[in-house]
Amino acid sequence: GDVTQKYNNFASQPVNPRTISRHLNNDFRLYQRRPAKKCYLDEEHQHRRYEHVKEYIGLTVEDFACVLFTDEMSFELGRNSQQILSWRRKGERFLDGCLLPTFKSGRSSVHVWGAIAHNYRGPLVFQEKGHRDGASYIRDILAGPLWDAYSNLTEMRGLVKVLEDGAPVHTCKDAQKWRAEHGMELFPHPANSPDINAIENVWFELKRRVNGRETRPKNVMELKVAMMEEWQKIPIPYINHIIESMPDRYRRILEAKGGHIKA
Repeated sequence: GDVTQKYNNFASQPVNPRTISRHLNNDFRLYQRRPAKKCYLDEEHQHRRYEHVKEYIGLTVEDFACVLFTDEMSFELGRNSQQILSWRRKGERFLDGCLLPTFKSGRSSVHVWGAIAHNYRGPLVFQEKGHRDGASYIRDILAGPLWDAYSNLTEMRGLVKVLEDGAPVHTCKDAQKWRAEHGMELFPHPANSPDINAIENVWFELKRRVNGRETRPKNVMELKVAMMEEWQKIPIPYINHIIESMPDRYRRILEAKGGHIKA
């Protein structure tokens, strides 16, 4: 529509959008597609991503095997992260088999924290509403399941570093003080860079598995049970494959000058 309007502002004979669409298809091989969703990157974000990967481009799979990837994720009840299409005949729109059911509790969500490493699937921890400030994070995550995972992996592998994003609960002074007092090492993570945190792929897989269950959860309790069951089913080889792709991701981000990549 925008191209048609701009063209018609100067054309001696106006055309309609279908004509423009046909020429874009036939002459330029351009087609309508759903745009990929990526975090916004301004010049500063790209610069910091570029400087980060340039500094760590020499890391190997063995190096990333000593990184504990952690993150939080929200899962909304009644919302399917996958695009659902219904193949039907005319007049069948409202048949039960052609509907995508929704629930009144669709706005309820579950917030979880998780961790992965090479050959390791950590715990899945549910976080209640009102317990997501710095003090709660230290009490419920940092001094609990995160410290346990960090300690166990450090005992098995030697020096281990924790990767967290720049969320305020992670970077608050109290959290920094706690890590310093306990000697917890961090792995740097530039802003707006989920493609550098391997657990983002695992979150996508978890959502895919929950959405693909024969019976979808209808309330928060059922959602928690489904998430826990599917989390335990995510194969370790799948997690390993994602982490083993990290050196290649760094190479591609470097080639993209800090820009977006497929991850």
